[in-house]
Order: sequence, then C-alpha cells, then structure tokens
Amino acid sequence: YSAASLLLGINLGLCNSKRLKRE
Repeated sequence: YSAASLLLGINLGLCNSKRLKRE
C-alpha cells in the first residue's frame, strides 16, 4: 500500500466510526 492509500483508509475509518457514534 502507498502512503496516500493508507491515509485514505484512515480517513474512511474515522468517518465510519463517527457515523456509528452518532447512530
């Protein structure tokens, strides 16, 4: 994996965790 893909994955994970917390 490239650094960019890792950052994208982390960002997606944070967004998903935030959505779960809201629900």
